[in-house]
Amino acid sequence: MQNAQQFASSPSRLQRLKYRLQGDVWQYFLMALPALVIYIIFSIYPVISGLQVAMTDMLVVGTSYHFVGLANITDLLFGGGPNSAKFYEALMWTAIYWLGNWVMIFLLGFIPALILYEKIKFKYAFLVVVFLPYVISNLALGFLMRMILDPTIGPLNWLLLQSGIIAKPITFLGEGWPASLTMILLTGWKFAGFNAAIFLAGLVAVPTDTIESAKVDGANYFQTLFRIMLPQMWPTIITASVITFTGTWRLFDIPVALAGSTAGGIKSLDVLAVVFYRWAFSTVGFGYASAMMAIVGLILFFGSLIQVAVLQRTSVEY
Repeated sequence: MQNAQQFASSPSRLQRLKYRLQGDVWQYFLMALPALVIYIIFSIYPVISGLQVAMTDMLVVGTSYHFVGLANITDLLFGGGPNSAKFYEALMWTAIYWLGNWVMIFLLGFIPALILYEKIKFKYAFLVVVFLPYVISNLALGFLMRMILDPTIGPLNWLLLQSGIIAKPITFLGEGWPASLTMILLTGWKFAGFNAAIFLAGLVAVPTDTIESAKVDGANYFQTLFRIMLPQMWPTIITASVITFTGTWRLFDIPVALAGSTAGGIKSLDVLAVVFYRWAFSTVGFGYASAMMAIVGLILFFGSLIQVAVLQRTSVEY
């Protein structure tokens, strides 16, 4: 305390510290400048360019077009035509996948992280199973699972039939809920390792003295987990929730690998990014497709803010 008062009372030291901080700011800025330039070129500029295209009737990139303002957006939201109906259908299925994937981050993310956090036997073998799909590309994993789940030549159905568990093949990628549940489980398994790493970092950050105090007071394992550890992990839960939200609404490669991107694909796997791809390279046009993604961008922005605001209200500090 005395040293702090002496430091504060010394103008020369405060002045030297001020000059040093000013120099450090410019050094930090120069170090971050290359990454900032790359971010502006490959992230900010495409967003601005996409918003400009969304206000035109452009059919193909590089062709002539006319400015139409917000006509594309209003037609999608309130037009009531086939394109508007397709947009709301894709919006519904994407929202379903988001809710399913949000549940999966706890089932296939938090539980594996808890197993790795505790001293449990064979946890390193379990670690391989959890992290293996994350190192495989999304397209490769999607094509592989498409062959495995095939009702005629797929090894999974053959194994279930030979063991007598089922009497006839299961159409895992059938229209409607079978395909949607299959993709939710697949994406949950795919990103289980990433989510487990996030939750494991949150578990390690929980102060051990609060855990030990709860055990001394007679709390059992589950009481300690739900009343001590989880409330202190809200920042981690917020991070995992926002990443899952933004990632699900941009999902493209896995549904394309499972069902294809043509109009004959499975409709329940037609998420918003797949519909954008189909519209952008068809007679619907690039401008109309960009208008849909502009709406999705607003959903992502305000949805992320709402999630952070809601979850932060329940944050607990010890």
